[in-house]
Parts: sequence; C-alpha cells; structure tokens
Amino acid sequence: MKRLFAMALACMLALTAPVCACAEGAETDWYTLEEGNTAITVRLPGNTKFGLDWKCEISAPEVMEQTGEEQLLGESEGVAGTPFTRVFRFTARAGQSGAVSLIFRYADADELETVRTFVLETVADETGAIALNSVFEQQPYVDWCETDGDTVTVYLPAGCEWSYEVLDPQALAPAQERMEEDGGMAVSFRLAEGAPENIELVVTCTEPESRALRMRTITLRAEKGAPLFVERVSELRMFE
Repeated sequence: MKRLFAMALACMLALTAPVCACAEGAETDWYTLEEGNTAITVRLPGNTKFGLDWKCEISAPEVMEQTGEEQLLGESEGVAGTPFTRVFRFTARAGQSGAVSLIFRYADADELETVRTFVLETVADETGAIALNSVFEQQPYVDWCETDGDTVTVYLPAGCEWSYEVLDPQALAPAQERMEEDGGMAVSFRLAEGAPENIELVVTCTEPESRALRMRTITLRAEKGAPLFVERVSELRMFE
C-alpha cells in the first residue's frame, strides 16, 4: 500500500510539474543541488524522543542512486529527546536518463505511522545533470498556519501575490486580511455554521524571482463542539 501511494504521488507530480534548470548551489532548508547540478544533498531534521526516523525511496534506482553512507549529525547516543539531522546524497547513474522521485518519510520503524512526507521530483539526463521539477512537503503542522477556536489564520510572506480558495465555500466565512510588520499578510477564516467536518483551504502564488508556482493546502477538522484544528498541511512548488 505504501509503495502504491508513493507511485501515485510521484506520477501526479511528474505529470503536473514543468522542469526547473535550477542554478548550482540552489538551496532551501532541506535540499541542495551541487557540483554543476549533478548531485543532490538532502538534510532532514528529526528528534530521538519520538522514535521516528527518515526513510528514503528512489522511484527509479536504475537512473539515480544514493551515494556514500548516510550521515547522522547531532545525535547523542543513549540520550532521549536529542535533535538530529539525517543527510542523504544522490547522483545520476552514468549514461542513464529519466524522471526520478526521491521520496522521504519521517516514520516509525515499521512505517505504520508516517508523520511527514517530502518528495523531490527530478529529471536526469545522460550527462548526469539533474533538473528539479517540483518539491512536495506534507506534515502535521507548520509555523505559518494556526487555529484559535473556530478561526484559522494563514500567514503569507511578502514579495508574492497570494490568492486563496476554500474548496467548500460554505465551510468558512469570508476572509479578514491584515498586513504584518514584515510586509507579509495574515488571512483569517472563521468556521461557518453547519460546516462539514473536513475542510480544505488552498492558497497559491507565483514567486517573482524563480517563477515557481507555490501551492499550500491546509486540511482542517471541524468536529461538532470541538475547536477547529489542523489535520495536515502540504506545500507544492512547481518550477518553470
């Protein structure tokens, strides 16, 4: 079942995402394109107190391989609650080409519980060059989204023209907006009377410099008599 999910997710992203010939050294919080775009290094944070670790899957191991030993940085053996960073490195196989999904799950040892799922959609050519199609992140919470009673507030960074949509427009009342001190915007939505238990809110923008399309999806749970809470959050960046 997990493999089928991974394949379905990979196919969805590959079909919808254009290719980014990202510059060498392009970096986010957790992945870096290196060595003339012929290698990818991934750094994923975790904590020993949760009993979880990062698992990696390569959708096309005949095209791309993990090179070197995985590194585990910052862990203190025998000390509970220690933060760590797991480091993976990948290169394309010589003479091979094709689309490759690098799928990372933060899960327990049996992979019965997956807390986070990150996916890099890439394309490798026969020269060993790697281009990035899209980046997908799904996790239970983020610092740009919070709930308070029957209200959810989404914080949107400056420098990007955001739009938002509630997939069920009867679920959340019209948004209220306010400007933040850093130039960003906070958008608040209030739970409507008779709203369904499951609600999806989508915010999108096109980044002015990279021209990447960024789509954030917030899945909310609205149980009767209980405060509104975030069930999961995902973000998809698709590059031109």
